[in-house]
Amino acid sequence: MQANFKQKMNLNREKCIAFGKDPDYIIEKLKPIDKNLSRKILKRFNRERDRNNFISTLSELKFIHLFDDLNFVIEYEKSYKRGDQEKTPDLTIDLRGNKVIGEIYRLGSSQKDDFAIQFIDKIFDLLSEIESDKALFVKFKNDQINFSEFDFTHLKERVENWIKTKPEINSILSYNED
Repeated sequence: MQANFKQKMNLNREKCIAFGKDPDYIIEKLKPIDKNLSRKILKRFNRERDRNNFISTLSELKFIHLFDDLNFVIEYEKSYKRGDQEKTPDLTIDLRGNKVIGEIYRLGSSQKDDFAIQFIDKIFDLLSEIESDKALFVKFKNDQINFSEFDFTHLKERVENWIKTKPEINSILSYNED
């Protein structure tokens, strides 16, 4: 039954990668969870178009996985009516017969983290403009990069020229903007 369910887990891998997340990690977190709950979360991942909301859903999955490991009965995005309003918290957990509802919040990142994320996003956007049938693995070795003065055009030109040389698999282009 589990193998059959795994085959039906159609996670949008390209979206995960575009948002900087490992699709295999997400699938591994979904596998042990109740199949109906996993399907709901999977649908949420696949319909999400905003990177921040996608990452927030990943935070929800981490909490769901934790509560599932502790054998709690979990409901995801169950609607509740309160007066004339309808609320949909992220989680409803059964705690010894009592319903506990929870909204999962991902705390904001620091300004330094925001700059780093914007820098990485800009590099990936820039690299995605390069026409090639090659996949690139990008690794940052220097955390002292001056984001505001970085020459993105120079980087793009270096990568384009490197790709034109038809590098072999696992070739490395070291880039230091000196």
